[in-house]
Amino acid sequence: MPAPGSDAPTERFAPPPPPPTRREAMANEAPKRRNGAIIALSIIGGVLLLALIGLLIWIGVSSGSTPAPSETPSDTPTPSETTSAPPSEEPSETPSAEPSEEPENVIASFTSSSDTADCTASGGGSVPLSFSWATTGQRVWFGVGTDDAQAEPYGEFQPSDSLDIDYQCGQPDRQQRYTITVQRPDGTTQSQTLTITEI
Repeated sequence: MPAPGSDAPTERFAPPPPPPTRREAMANEAPKRRNGAIIALSIIGGVLLLALIGLLIWIGVSSGSTPAPSETPSDTPTPSETTSAPPSEEPSETPSAEPSEEPENVIASFTSSSDTADCTASGGGSVPLSFSWATTGQRVWFGVGTDDAQAEPYGEFQPSDSLDIDYQCGQPDRQQRYTITVQRPDGTTQSQTLTITEI
């Protein structure tokens, strides 16, 4: 029972706990420090591990790219061999084609009685000339003042024949051309020209 004369009941208060000693405080801080050191070491170890992985990848990539240049020089001789082959074939074809292009000579001879016309002796009129030829062609044309008797014929004659014709004095260059054109068996032609000069 409460003592007489007191208004409220009395209570007992427990004394506050004493402050931790220095040893106890150091003991509580030690696990915290250890945890911090472990975390720091873990971070450093992770960074070193990543660096090591990166170094290995770099070595692998650089060593893998080394064989590529060695392959390209080996490919280079191959095109040089292909380009050297065609030039050797072209010269061999060219000489064989040239001899076949030489035309057949079908005119054995073409002559005139004189290579000059004495217009002084003839008084400036005309001078008689005689032409003859021998050929192995199919047809023969004779022309005056032309290099192609087939295009501008005086007449058509036998493969081996002769012709008497007068030289007309007073030509612009004091000379005149006389031509025979002979047709070969293959249809091509050969021409020969004689030039008669006035005196």
